[in-house]
Amino acid sequence: WASMQPDSPAPVTALVSLLLDENHATEAVAAAEAGIAHLPEMSKSDQRLQLLIGRAQITAGMQRQGETTLLDILHTTTDPGMMNDAAYELGKAGLDLPLVETIARDALDKLTAESKTWNLQETVPNSLAKSRRIAATWDTLGWILYRQGKITEAEGYIQPAWADRATAEIGEHLAEIAEAKGNREEALRLWELALATYPNYLRPSVRKTPGATQLEIIEHIE
Repeated sequence: WASMQPDSPAPVTALVSLLLDENHATEAVAAAEAGIAHLPEMSKSDQRLQLLIGRAQITAGMQRQGETTLLDILHTTTDPGMMNDAAYELGKAGLDLPLVETIARDALDKLTAESKTWNLQETVPNSLAKSRRIAATWDTLGWILYRQGKITEAEGYIQPAWADRATAEIGEHLAEIAEAKGNREEALRLWELALATYPNYLRPSVRKTPGATQLEIIEHIE
């Protein structure tokens, strides 16, 4: 793909994303560096690619480099989706929490204002995607608040995000909040619900091997 479209950041982005999904963060950083070296200057600053590079750097233990990469995005982007994604990665790593809280709130304000322009002429997939962006930003802001010890306020954002879109990651966040509040029975229920969001089968009769995140959830449950 890269040889057919040497000026496009898309194949590099796809490779880095795949390596991250397989928990090969160090290889993802190397692939990003190798791929970006061959891109034209205008493509090197692609924000989606830079976001993945920052995520890979933090996951690989290169926190200072990852922090710099993600902060560069936040200082230049006005896209609320990109603001949310970069803020989430920094918040997850516990970096620059007061700053990323402000940015997450700004992204949520932008998305909320945009929602007032929605109408029934839009396609269902488009409307659903917009709605999910808001729910994702609720979860981001809630998780950043949680990392700062603001448990009650965090739950106020993450609970509706879970109600809107029951994903494993949001379920994990709610479970962590329940544990922080000392409610282990509720935490257990939420860990089990988070695990249940993963499909057990690739196709009929072919069982799916649990990934790293699933194994972590199982460990929490045990």
